[in-house]
Amino acid sequence: HLKTIYLNYNSFSFFPKEICQLINLEYIDISYNNFDSLPPEIKHLKKLVILNISCCKLKSLPPEIRNLTNLEILDMNINGKIKMLPQEIKHLTKLKSIFLSHNQFELFPIELTQCTNLSNIELHRNKLRTLPPEIEKLANLNTLWIKHNPFESLPFEISKLKKLDSLIVDATQTTYLPDIMPYAPLIIQ
Repeated sequence: HLKTIYLNYNSFSFFPKEICQLINLEYIDISYNNFDSLPPEIKHLKKLVILNISCCKLKSLPPEIRNLTNLEILDMNINGKIKMLPQEIKHLTKLKSIFLSHNQFELFPIELTQCTNLSNIELHRNKLRTLPPEIEKLANLNTLWIKHNPFESLPFEISKLKKLDSLIVDATQTTYLPDIMPYAPLIIQ
């Protein structure tokens, strides 16, 4: 009945499929390894709440990620090669926090706008130039960390995020910031 497993800093060149047989797992930290993909068998971890796969060499997520319907926190920071998320991520309706910093995103993952329980998105140090108008669907968003991206502007729709407490963005590169001050303290550095 193992619920938590820490396998970080092991130099794994692949994600051990045996982990996927531990169906009661709620927390996996397999960060700081060398694998570049997750096996389709990940779909068996339906009780998983937290998945830390940061600092690996991931290029993408498998469509089977859709089966992790209890997932609340997904940490994919510092993988360096991830450019997009699978469409199936929209089925993670309990997702509250996603960490995608230090990757290769050129476009905001539009699928995330269907994860309406998201309260924290970190996408700093990517290649984003703007956010989609659909960002307004994230009514529960508290923190949006998008610093160190070559933003040209932010959409007006960001001003509709009434629960937004923190927007962390570079002022030096952003030419248009919508009037969001009534709703959120804007952190510009």
